[in-house]
Amino acid sequence: MKKQMDKRTLYMIGKEMYDFDMSEEIEIYFYVCCQKNMNKKEKIKEEYKFNSYLSWRNYIIQKYKDWDIDRLINFSRFLNQLKRNKKAHLSICNMMLPVLFTIFLSSCFSFILNLDFKDVIVRNYIEFIILGIIIFVLIIFALFILAYMVKEIIEPVYSFDMEGNFYADYKEIVDDIIKEM
Repeated sequence: MKKQMDKRTLYMIGKEMYDFDMSEEIEIYFYVCCQKNMNKKEKIKEEYKFNSYLSWRNYIIQKYKDWDIDRLINFSRFLNQLKRNKKAHLSICNMMLPVLFTIFLSSCFSFILNLDFKDVIVRNYIEFIILGIIIFVLIIFALFILAYMVKEIIEPVYSFDMEGNFYADYKEIVDDIIKEM
């Protein structure tokens, strides 16, 4: 019989040990920053719709002010680990995006340059204009597809960056609570 592996995740550790529901706290942060979370799963409760950084900061201070210093230090280190994990994901995405974008553009230009127009016979100016319009529409369509793909690739990367900022801001507030003790 195989030994069952420990299935704890950082999400579970945060919730169990630090009363830190990552998805809910990130949603609150995105709301405070007036940003749309691309991984949004649920709506924010009315009580967590803060209109300023200071009101969000006070919420965190009230939540953790009664904790002992050892628990706060561990929580600060936990947040630091989450921030490092996001930084690693972001650097991988930043390395891969230019490569994927270059491959895509290279493939598109190769396809366009290898089109064979030998069999297309233009008998008059009207057919020539129609062919030009068709090619123009195809190029515009390809550009729209490219713009959509870039948007779909960039948004998650931006979300990763915002989450990294979230962990940094949250950690800063927890560290301030530690300093005040």
